Amino acid sequence: MNLYSIYTNNKSEDISPTIIKQGFSFWALVFNLFWAIYHKMWFVAGIVVLANLIVMQFAGVALVGQVIQLFVFGFFASEIREFYAKKQGLQLDDVILAGSEEEAEVKYVMRVGV
Repeated sequence: MNLYSIYTNNKSEDISPTIIKQGFSFWALVFNLFWAIYHKMWFVAGIVVLANLIVMQFAGVALVGQVIQLFVFGFFASEIREFYAKKQGLQLDDVILAGSEEEAEVKYVMRVGV
């Protein structure tokens, strides 16, 4: 079971919720740049590219620095997504315990009655 945060925009006509899985993100760890682009977080994608370039400049610690960067990104992926959701004007509407993102969405819709 995983914990999911449900963000909605009450002011917009778009009623689809944004569902963010809490905790460690394996996909953000492995594909950090592509993960940021997929979620349309352009500033984060730029920071990832910049961090990669900086780490590559130090040949002696490049591998260690890269691994540390990947794990930090994997651990803080949900916090980064929540920060961007709040910047877009979304508000935390619910927190749901579910087995998958689809199950979390179904539980949310059943609670709210949309």
